[in-house]
Amino acid sequence: MEKSPESPLGRLNLGAAYYKKGLVKEAEGEFMESVRLDPSFNSARMNLATLYQETGRLDEAIAGFREAIRRDPQNALALYNAGLTYGAKGLPEEAVIYYLAALKADPGYSEVYYALGDAYMGLNRPVEAVESYTLFIKKAPDQYRSYKDSAAIKINSVKRKGPASFP
Repeated sequence: MEKSPESPLGRLNLGAAYYKKGLVKEAEGEFMESVRLDPSFNSARMNLATLYQETGRLDEAIAGFREAIRRDPQNALALYNAGLTYGAKGLPEEAVIYYLAALKADPGYSEVYYALGDAYMGLNRPVEAVESYTLFIKKAPDQYRSYKDSAAIKINSVKRKGPASFP
């Protein structure tokens, strides 16, 4: 694959091709070069942060998503992914903050409701979790059938146990 040395988009595309082939180090280098060539190119920054997230480099992922958010505060995808990364770090309070911001930026972003429900469960806030899972079931497209089923199971579990008895 031929590189386009001065094209941020070319470097992004090359990085994506490398990543798809499992060449993580090469992909990272191309994403970093794309950001270096054009610091305002949030797509490259998001791909780099996602690479960090998926390879367990959570602090670097958070830094990347937060920089993308700084550059575009209404970037619902960056807000959602920051929330997911905080959740993966075991920080549900921070995750909730980012999920709520993602929903403010894009109220129709249905996947956020499911993740928000999980974060509320991690905070022992089952009432808010049930509300979030219910909204997910109502708003998510049919392609999320298995997640809808999972959300329904979680709702039934909370209702069966009662909010006071949930861990």
